[in-house]
Amino acid sequence: ATTTKASKTWLALPVAAALIGGGAAVLTSSGSSSSSVPSSTLAAAVPVDARDAKLDSKYVRRIDQAARTVLIDRIRAAQHRRIGSAAAASPGFSIASDQRKTYDFSGGSLVDTSKPPPDPTKLDKKSIRYAIHDTGPLLLECYGAAFDRLARKDGTLEVKLVLVGEPGLATIVDDVELGGDAHLTRDAQLVECMRETLFSIEMPAMPAAETWDVHYPLTMPGKR
Repeated sequence: ATTTKASKTWLALPVAAALIGGGAAVLTSSGSSSSSVPSSTLAAAVPVDARDAKLDSKYVRRIDQAARTVLIDRIRAAQHRRIGSAAAASPGFSIASDQRKTYDFSGGSLVDTSKPPPDPTKLDKKSIRYAIHDTGPLLLECYGAAFDRLARKDGTLEVKLVLVGEPGLATIVDDVELGGDAHLTRDAQLVECMRETLFSIEMPAMPAAETWDVHYPLTMPGKR
């Protein structure tokens, strides 16, 4: 299904309500979907309106599968230099770092508009909030494409991202898990669209070679 012109008008409006609001506990789901490997067929997984949704952000940019592969190769090459090629070439080597941080944005506002926006050239706890907020229009296009199929239009998805990167390069999404209300997670096309969309974003470089676990709620508007 694709989003109608009327839906596109509606979807542009509730981004702040959908992403700024606090939410339920992270990943307390009656159903979930997880995969660490993005599909190579983004065009098939994501409807045209979601794939072409406008992204006006200083903190996030969209990349295609080819650009993502190049970034992964560059991150891996940087790790080769940092930890030694023998270790990096070992079986099971992952671009994820052993140094992990967790950012849980389950409650409160993501973005405090009363304060100046943080530096968009580096990723930290402040700028990651803006990056998450700015993915809203993309994910809500997926919701718009699924709207007519959903028996219930309201509800919340609990999003868990694993971010990886290297200083001076970029940060990418290494893993996506979507939990939350079962009537949303049961819609395989909605879940796949959001999952592939999240895999297609690039963020500014991390200050250190780390892996970040980011949890946040995505509340659906529930009406047109």
